[in-house]
Amino acid sequence: MTIRNFVAACLLMVFQHAFAFSPTTGLWWNPNEGGRGYEIDVQNDTMTVTVYAYDRAAQPLWYLASGIYDDSNHTFTGDMYTYSGGQCFGCAFSGATASRAGTIRIVFSDWDKATLYFPGGSTPIEHFQYGFASKQDFLLGEWSFSTDTYGLGTAQWIVFGGHYTGSDGTVYVSGTGDGDAHTIALGQYSDSLGLFVVVAIDAAGYSHSYALQGDDRRMLGEGELEPPNVSPTGNGVPAAASRLLYLSELSSAKAAVAADRDLGRLEAAERLVARALASAVPR
Repeated sequence: MTIRNFVAACLLMVFQHAFAFSPTTGLWWNPNEGGRGYEIDVQNDTMTVTVYAYDRAAQPLWYLASGIYDDSNHTFTGDMYTYSGGQCFGCAFSGATASRAGTIRIVFSDWDKATLYFPGGSTPIEHFQYGFASKQDFLLGEWSFSTDTYGLGTAQWIVFGGHYTGSDGTVYVSGTGDGDAHTIALGQYSDSLGLFVVVAIDAAGYSHSYALQGDDRRMLGEGELEPPNVSPTGNGVPAAASRLLYLSELSSAKAAVAADRDLGRLEAAERLVARALASAVPR
């Protein structure tokens, strides 16, 4: 089996399934409408949305809405309130008074993209990415990858500590197994496919491949594990990835090992990953 065929099969299979998702939490905005923003948080199926905006006199104003996030149609609807008479910094406590200001609705098209509908209009919004140079760099740090094959789970911890530039100039995130420098891994994000792709080759030659959608904390998709010289079955299984540590949280020793490269194996892997991505069908 080649890694190229293995990854291509996994990539193509991910398009056959739709995965539930909770929107990425944190700051959201419309890049063309600087000066106002949105804080979105989700716990279980309850979503809260804080809106930082202005009133008609151009005075700063904030709103708060809460309600149920409906995962079946990726929609949030909630009553929006303004607050007045509250406590200032350095003042004695004074409870604020709430006033209903209408209803907002947010329809999410992806983990990090949505349309916000508010009284009087609508606007496209997206998650505000400020801590990473690119989505691909979401992978930097340590991640736990797992698959579920008919109830039999496999897990793999990968530390991505650096970048690898392929022969054609393509930049990948590179790493090794946690405590296992013989396992090498490459990661790439395809904007056109909306997928994070990770390929890891362990010391025994087993191929681990993951095609995932998600954010900088968790991802869902499909994966496959095959022994050396065995063609993929084409039956990808559910897979998930969870962040364990950010790059800044890695010990210097762990980060240094993750940045090491077996150049020959990485060159082979990057050619195969690039070809698999090029042959995949956009979702």
